[in-house]
Amino acid sequence: MQAQLMRQQNSPPSSQSVMENSSPVDANSWYAKGNVFFSQGMYEEAIQAYCNAIISDPNNSSRSSRAWNLNGLAFRKLGSLNESIKCLDEATRIDPNNTAAWLNKGDILNRLGKYNEAIAAYDRAIELDPENLETRNKKDDILKLLGRTN
Repeated sequence: MQAQLMRQQNSPPSSQSVMENSSPVDANSWYAKGNVFFSQGMYEEAIQAYCNAIISDPNNSSRSSRAWNLNGLAFRKLGSLNESIKCLDEATRIDPNNTAAWLNKGDILNRLGKYNEAIAAYDRAIELDPENLETRNKKDDILKLLGRTN
């Protein structure tokens, strides 16, 4: 149907037409749709799709945590850092072992100048994935900024 719309209009369908012409019925489909929107830079649509995935299957904590994490990234892309933190808080509450959410939370807190909180988030990410040099380097950068050594 999308291909037919594109031929008729000779242009890509808008996000509104994609949403209207495709109504996923399960959480996996909503999650996949969110990933497509995110990859296309359609962050508001991605947020809506991830929220629908969470609502469709609230008992799947792993997927819900990943969806909240991706919502946090989408809000960051939109410049809404406080909303991003709320999503990342929810991601880490649902799944305290979501390394990506802890790393992303550290990044946002760092951007907000909340350095001690960022260090704590990075510490949790390092605890979960001790081999991740990127996280260690980010933490070290903050420590240097604060005049502290690791």
